[in-house]
Amino acid sequence: MLQALMEAGFAISAVHPIKAEMSVAMPKLQAKEPIDLDIILVCRKRSRMKTYRWNGDLWGTIAPSARAQAERLRASGRRLSRNDVRIIVMAQLLRQISRSPTLESALRLLDTANSETETLIDRIHAAGVGTFKNKTHSTKRT
Repeated sequence: MLQALMEAGFAISAVHPIKAEMSVAMPKLQAKEPIDLDIILVCRKRSRMKTYRWNGDLWGTIAPSARAQAERLRASGRRLSRNDVRIIVMAQLLRQISRSPTLESALRLLDTANSETETLIDRIHAAGVGTFKNKTHSTKRT
């Protein structure tokens, strides 16, 4: 997807996680870590966006945005699986590297990002374990 967007002259300016298909769908019920999120990508022409050469500061840019998105979803009562967190982190990664000066440099960053990606996913997911807020309210009969 990154390659297609960049070859078409676009960069990703924003990413928004949204609730995906019904959570009672059979594939989701069978999955150990179901994905309950989709991502909306907001794109702009690369010619109208500033490119950025990542000099070791890529993860310092991605991590706060990914953490903030995960926390907003948790605060609204959403339980995030590890794979939901993966969707959030990968979307933030794609958003940032789509601003790379060349397609080749963006793809290189994507190819070498695996260990950092997994570490960030683990940290964000672990931060939310046990913090699910149940939004159902009990009613008392009087």
